[in-house]
Amino acid sequence: MHNLMELMAAPFAACVVLIGIHAYLGMHVIQRKVIFVDLALAQIAALGATFSFLLGLSPHGNTGYAFSLVFAIAGAAIFAFTRMRHERIPQEAIIGIVYAVALAAAILVADRAPEGAEHIKETMVGSILWVTWPTVLKTAFIYALVGSLHVVLRKRFLQISFHPGQAYAEGRWVRLWDFIFYVSFAFVITSSVAIAGVLLVFSFLVIPAVIATLFATGIRTRLAIGWSTGIAACLIGLLASYRFDVPSGPSVVVSLGSALVLAASLYYLRAAEHKAGAAFKLAAGVIAVLLVVAGVSVLFVAGERFHIEHEHDWERSDGEAPAGEGPQDTWMRLSAGCAGERACLAARLGEQENWPDLAAAWLAAPDVREREATIEALGALADNAALDLLAAATETEVDPLLRLAAVRHLVAHGDGRGTRAAVRLLGDDLPPLVRDDAHELLRSLSGEDFDYDPFAAGGGNAAALRRWSEWAAGR
Repeated sequence: MHNLMELMAAPFAACVVLIGIHAYLGMHVIQRKVIFVDLALAQIAALGATFSFLLGLSPHGNTGYAFSLVFAIAGAAIFAFTRMRHERIPQEAIIGIVYAVALAAAILVADRAPEGAEHIKETMVGSILWVTWPTVLKTAFIYALVGSLHVVLRKRFLQISFHPGQAYAEGRWVRLWDFIFYVSFAFVITSSVAIAGVLLVFSFLVIPAVIATLFATGIRTRLAIGWSTGIAACLIGLLASYRFDVPSGPSVVVSLGSALVLAASLYYLRAAEHKAGAAFKLAAGVIAVLLVVAGVSVLFVAGERFHIEHEHDWERSDGEAPAGEGPQDTWMRLSAGCAGERACLAARLGEQENWPDLAAAWLAAPDVREREATIEALGALADNAALDLLAAATETEVDPLLRLAAVRHLVAHGDGRGTRAAVRLLGDDLPPLVRDDAHELLRSLSGEDFDYDPFAAGGGNAAALRRWSEWAAGR
């Protein structure tokens, strides 16, 4: 329980801060019917971070934040000045085009940078599990300033969102107020994307607001519903992430989506004239979905068994090893049908009597995908032998990204060897993205920075590395 509280306290606080501002902004987005403006603006901010990364700057530093903010403000100007009173082209079409172009540009920019694909993945799914308390407090301060601006200018902002016709009739300069609104939006999005990633930020903005809109019309009531359901869904998602050892960002998104399905079902029952008939239809829909899922599962298992029995003996799912089978043959047999899913491979691996020897052999395999899957499976097993193998991988693995993955698993399970291995990943001989991620992980554990610059070279971090080593030695 102590490990759970220590690991999840900062991420949960970050979720509360994010939900606080996004549930409010989501009301404006829903009312304006520009649902994907958040997604587009978030992608533009991510493009700015990617561009700064290409220039050799840390996407987690102040300069990277400045790049993201400038790009986001440019996006705010686009969305503000493309709003028309009499639309010939829906603004949602413009928003979709901007999102697609920003995403394509981010991919092109990342392609020119080392570890660019890993950076793109991080901007999409975020790394909220590793957020630090200083980052949470800084973000809360920024959101408090934005919230204060919206309190002062609430009449104008609410008018152009909820009653645009009245604003035009009174001669308001709607585009100017739109620009101010979207600039404030840009400050929020820039901070949010750096913490939670594009997908989670979009979910925070839209899902709580949609749930609130289903059940209330007043702004205060909508905020209360959006905040309470959003915070509850975040708590459930983070707990599920810890319990099942799955990525925290996608887990929270799925939790929010499940909350929306439940809320929509309750709304349907409440609004129906014939409650019994509505309940029957809802139950029939649930049963139909379950039957489809069960049918697909049966077909998958049947197809897998058919393939096993008639084509490859090494893909048998009964766990029985053929005589004379080597480690690589065992790998092919156990990994067949798991599609890279670590819980599946971990379960199959744990059934083998000599699984530590097998895992050690797989960690030495030439195929990087095999070594990656093994590290993930060991992270899911998480007993003492698995942690020993992960600790060994932090020293012997040649791919620095896989060493970082092993470090994350050790840290998540409270193993001090992970902390010391993370410090070793700060060395000048490693890629900047790995050093940056390792530094963020250490900051989340210590709350310290020690003036370390992950993008410095030529021994510029010698003093910081000594301080990190001294700190890790006491863990």
